[in-house]
Amino acid sequence: MRDALALLGALLFVGCVHTGDVTEVSPVTAKLGSYHSVSVTASSADGVKNGDQNAATLRSAVQDRLKSDHVFADVVDDPAAAELVLACRITRSDEGSQLARGLSVGGDSEVEVNVDLVDKDKKKVGQLSVTGNSKKSSSTRIGGVDTDAIADTTGRALGAAADQIVGYVKSKQ
Repeated sequence: MRDALALLGALLFVGCVHTGDVTEVSPVTAKLGSYHSVSVTASSADGVKNGDQNAATLRSAVQDRLKSDHVFADVVDDPAAAELVLACRITRSDEGSQLARGLSVGGDSEVEVNVDLVDKDKKKVGQLSVTGNSKKSSSTRIGGVDTDAIADTTGRALGAAADQIVGYVKSKQ
């Protein structure tokens, strides 16, 4: 019985993949559950490859997760109409290495995002630093080649960052 539990524990450990982190740069000073509406803005720092495209992907991913998880009563497009704005800024984007992904030796995409939580009075009520990566627990191979070798995995890294942002916001409700 003990061997079966050890095997199950090992399988669960192998299946867990760490896809990002949140660091509280400035602690949240308000209960986020008191806000009824939220808007998400996204931009990228100068020099971030595909910055505008990645910012649009991040914004959409955060909005979709906020809506599907019913975190706020309203997720609105216009920041001026929101009680709270999540102002996201991509500060780093690394596409990783297609060769390394093909050989299954890493090469994951990674992103770093700074997030300012700003209320309707333009007062910053918190600030985060978020990372996301494209790691996953399984892979698909065709002819012995990992299909991630030819995929753009930056979108998955942005999705992981969105998960981190929304998870943090939910924890501060």
